[in-house]
Amino acid sequence: MFKSLMMLVAGLLVIGLVLMTAVSRSETLQGKLVYRAATAGMSQRFEVTDGLTVMMCGTASSLGNNPDRAQACVAVLTPEHFVVIDSGSGSAGRLVTAGMPLDRLQAVFLTHFHSDHITSLPDLNLNSW
Repeated sequence: MFKSLMMLVAGLLVIGLVLMTAVSRSETLQGKLVYRAATAGMSQRFEVTDGLTVMMCGTASSLGNNPDRAQACVAVLTPEHFVVIDSGSGSAGRLVTAGMPLDRLQAVFLTHFHSDHITSLPDLNLNSW
């Protein structure tokens, strides 16, 4: 009885090691697991708290636009105020996706006038009505 139990445990360990090795070498499966973990909380709407909420809504490079990332944008939300610093390409969409209250947007501050910091100004204006 003890011998068969040990054989069963050893067999399960071998199967577990084989599966872990397969997962660690599969880029597709790794990508799906990371994507699932990263997007798990993204469908939730931002709730206004009694404190300060800062969202990095755009962190992509100025040289290209990754469809999964927007260019320069930082959103600052408090119970009384909502401002955005820079509005690079795709940032308005990121704010909408995150559930930020664009109808409360009070100001957009621009650090400088490069296109990767101002492209979504019309979109922010349209979405804030």
